[in-house]
Amino acid sequence: MRAGHSPAAVTSHNSPFRRILFDVPGTKPIRLPVKAEEKAKPALHKLGVRTPVLSRNQEKRIARMRAEMKQNIRTHNLGFPRIGAKRELKRALESFWLKKTSEAQLLETAKTIRAENWRIQKAAGIDLIPSNDFSLYDQMLDTCALVGAVPERFDWKGGQVDLATYFTMARGVSGKNDDCGSCGGLAVALEMTKWFDTNYHYLVPELHEDQKFQLSSTKPFDEFSESSHCRSASTPCRCLSAR
Repeated sequence: MRAGHSPAAVTSHNSPFRRILFDVPGTKPIRLPVKAEEKAKPALHKLGVRTPVLSRNQEKRIARMRAEMKQNIRTHNLGFPRIGAKRELKRALESFWLKKTSEAQLLETAKTIRAENWRIQKAAGIDLIPSNDFSLYDQMLDTCALVGAVPERFDWKGGQVDLATYFTMARGVSGKNDDCGSCGGLAVALEMTKWFDTNYHYLVPELHEDQKFQLSSTKPFDEFSESSHCRSASTPCRCLSAR
């Protein structure tokens, strides 16, 4: 409670007891029976406490407003954590980078996580569930791949940005054993920086004058199509999902 405000009381009509919350530091809520509250009113009034009591018409009006809100207001989620309930994506990525598992296994793990995320949101009653909020590494990197913004040092020849080139842009190439896709040698990764003053980091696109863009990834469309098999509603997110 802000300084200068008078104490307030909150009344609950869901039980035979009415809870009176004294807005005074260090005090605990007091729970009084309805009859006891009536007897205590004079003393409460001296303290400046008022216990609002709704009339039957007011209660009906509030109930009607709640029903209308439930019918007219739709819920929407801007994005869902992509790591997996048990950090499955982290383990799958590390295993893939160590060449212990294949690209197909990594993509299958990612697909399973997406399906579970959609299932959880649908079970929670979300009306508009997003797709394309998932990423194997970084959503800014996904956008670079989507529009073909691949720096020359990665020796990309056009077409679809493959997974090897995608991860090389994210992690760079430090030796001959690294799979760098079409690049022929050492390649420095894209710069990483903070998203404003948060602890979330993203990869910085490298753009230049007369940059030419082309559709080089079908990720947003693939995941939107994939989502239609898991639930009845899907709203494709912008390429840069809110975080």
